[in-house]
Amino acid sequence: MNFRNATTDDIEEICRLVQHAIAVMEENGIPQWDAVYPTRADFLNDIHSGTLYAGTVDGTISVIFALNKCQDEAYFSAAWTYRGERFCVLHRLCVNPQFQNQGVAKKTLAYIEEKLMREGIESIRLDVFTQNPFALRLYEKAGYHQTGTADWRKGKFILMEKVLKGGTVFRGRNTAGYRMTRYIALLRGINISGKNKIAMPELKAAFAEAGFSDVCTHLNSGNVIFSADEADAAALAERAKTVIQQRFILAIPVFVISQHELSELLSNAPQWWGTEDKDVYDNLIFAIPPHDIKAVAEKIGEPTKGLEQVEICGNAAFWSFDRKNYAKAAWWKKTASAGIGELITIRTANTLRKIAGM
Repeated sequence: MNFRNATTDDIEEICRLVQHAIAVMEENGIPQWDAVYPTRADFLNDIHSGTLYAGTVDGTISVIFALNKCQDEAYFSAAWTYRGERFCVLHRLCVNPQFQNQGVAKKTLAYIEEKLMREGIESIRLDVFTQNPFALRLYEKAGYHQTGTADWRKGKFILMEKVLKGGTVFRGRNTAGYRMTRYIALLRGINISGKNKIAMPELKAAFAEAGFSDVCTHLNSGNVIFSADEADAAALAERAKTVIQQRFILAIPVFVISQHELSELLSNAPQWWGTEDKDVYDNLIFAIPPHDIKAVAEKIGEPTKGLEQVEICGNAAFWSFDRKNYAKAAWWKKTASAGIGELITIRTANTLRKIAGM
């Protein structure tokens, strides 16, 4: 069996595989997946973020799974025995029913462990549906142990963990309640036309020295991914602004969002946003607190019919426009204008899908 990153060319085969798997689970009385979750959009987000993998046998996809650091809030109350930041979360592992009972899942878990250990990961986390005895036995036999439970839409799930060889195990009496959240800081207006220049290695070092954990950056536009035990995104944004002001002598607006919240936002994207259409440019606009995206949208006005589309979700707006005729689009003209540009920060669909899984 060969493993590789899944691509958009695989999406139809993946969707057929998942639909077949759902039917088999239902036949076995396991109401785990349905039309609500997981969706085509979930797998496309995984693919675009580079976190969806496929195992193949003679060219046919036999298994899929996602690996990232995204955790539901229920994970924060689990009694993890590994409390460091070098962990990974396993999501959406699904064996093609054509290959079930052939050791595919066992081989896949072995591959995942080898891959992550090579990358310096020390622990794997996951959740298992209590009504799926096959998955429970699989993970228990593979050395995973229970760390907590979660009550979600389908019922009760068991949170499980496996500390990999060399991983540091916490020896205290109780680790429940230990909370370290993954966040994303979006800096506005850096490295544009030679202005507000900040080198990404220096930005990463500044965040690490300021006490943020497991820091990494993506692209030159100022996307910083980090972990912190702080629950207030606005407070973290102020900390980040202070770090930048002191280190680089620049007053840069910063928007902070938890990775979990971003993933939820992306999963609610309209169907027209983030597609494979090369003639359309897809962005997500975030209003920088205390500003409100609805107030910003009112200032900009109606999008140009036939050239752009806008849909507000929470304190953000999904925005797509025609690549060839962008200069005629009302929102394209006004989002960078005085009185509006300083209230928002904008990122592309591809960038957000990538950083949502880092």
